[in-house]
Amino acid sequence: MAQEEGFCFNCHDGSPAPNVYADFSKARRHPVANSEQAAGRKVECSDCHSHHYAQAGAHNYGTTATSARNLVSNPIKGVSGWAVNYTGLANFVAPAAANYSTVASATYEYQICFKCHSARAWSFGTAPAGLTSYYSSVYSTGTATFTNGSTTVTGSGTAWAAGMVGSWIRRGSDAAAYRIAAVASGTSLTITPAYAGATGSGQPYTITLATGLALEFSPNNRSGHPVVTGLNNYPNSAAPKALQAVQLSAPWNTNVGTQTMMCSDCHNTDAGTGAAQGPHGSASQFMLRGANAANWPDVTLSNRTRSWCVNCHPLSTSTNTNSVHTRSDHASQPCYACHIVIPHGGKMSRLIGDRDTMPARYAFNNTLTTMQMQSFTKKARTSYTESDCRAACQHTGGTENW
Repeated sequence: MAQEEGFCFNCHDGSPAPNVYADFSKARRHPVANSEQAAGRKVECSDCHSHHYAQAGAHNYGTTATSARNLVSNPIKGVSGWAVNYTGLANFVAPAAANYSTVASATYEYQICFKCHSARAWSFGTAPAGLTSYYSSVYSTGTATFTNGSTTVTGSGTAWAAGMVGSWIRRGSDAAAYRIAAVASGTSLTITPAYAGATGSGQPYTITLATGLALEFSPNNRSGHPVVTGLNNYPNSAAPKALQAVQLSAPWNTNVGTQTMMCSDCHNTDAGTGAAQGPHGSASQFMLRGANAANWPDVTLSNRTRSWCVNCHPLSTSTNTNSVHTRSDHASQPCYACHIVIPHGGKMSRLIGDRDTMPARYAFNNTLTTMQMQSFTKKARTSYTESDCRAACQHTGGTENW
C-alpha cells in the first residue's frame, strides 16, 4: 500500500466487481504502476479520480446524445483539469499558453484528458508554450546526430530520459518526425522507423508529444468530433456543418449538430458487460471502444462490416446515407485514402486530408503517399460531383487545402 495504485487495488481488484486492476495489466493502459513511470512522465489514479468527491454510479454511456453528454460523470467528479479559451483562434491553430487555465474541479470530461494529452501536458513537468508544427515541443537541449538508415540517434549535452519513450524527435525544421522507441542513455536513443534523411552531426532537434488534443478538438477547426461543443457551434465549418441523422447510428442520430461526445465514447476498456468503464486499459489498439477496434482505418467499403467507423457511421449503397463512398472506385479504397487517420479534428471539412501539405502523422503509417486527396469542396450528402475534389488518382476540383 506504499504505492497509490496498490492502495486502490485493495478494493478495485474484482472482489467486489468490477475489476479495474485487470485493465491495468493489459497491453494498452495508463501507466499507473511505479515501475512504468519515469521523471516527467507519470500518471496516478488520483489524476482522474478524486476519492473524496467521486460519487456512486458507473460511467454512463447514455442511449441519447445531448449537448450535455461531455459533462463529467459521477466517478470523475472533483478532478482538476485544463480549460481552454478558443476565442479568436483561426482554423487549426493551436492554443497558446495564455489560452489555458487550471480548473480545480473539471466541468467537462475532456478537461481532465487535456491535462496529459495537450500542449500543456503537466505530466511532462514544465508546461510547453504551445504546439510547433502540430506537435507540442517538450525538449530541445543540446544537439543530435542523425544517420541515414540508422535507428540510433546520438546526442551531445542532451540528458535524454526514459520518460521520453513514446514521444517524437524531429531534426531541425524537417517535416518528418520519428517515434522514440527506447532511451539507452542521456546521449543515445532508438527511433522507429530508421532515419530517412541525410546524415548530419551536431544538429538542432525537437522532442515533441504526438498528441495535441486541444488543437485537434478546437471548435474553430473546419471539422472534428464534437467533444468540446456541438458542431453547429463550429464558426469556420462550411454548411452543412453536421452530418444528417440518416448518416449516423444510435445514439448519434439524435440532436445532430448540438450533441457532444465524451473522450470515453471512443476510448474505453475492451472488457465485457459489468466491467469498469473508462480508459484504464485495453487489449485494443488506442484503447478503442466498441466492435472492430482492430480494423481502424485499413478497411474498404467492400468489407465495411469490419470497420470500426461503422460502429457510428453506417455505410450503405443507398442514396439516403453515405452513398458517396460507393461511387466509381471509392468502394475499393481504404478509409485513409481520403480521411485523416487521427479523426479528432482537421483543417479540412469532413476530416478529409491533403497529401501535399498536411503533417505526415495524419496519414496512414505516417506516409503521405497513402493519402489520395489533395483538395475538397464540402457539399450536402447527395450533391457531390467529381469536380468537388482533386485526388492523386483522378479528378481536378476542390476549394479547400490543408
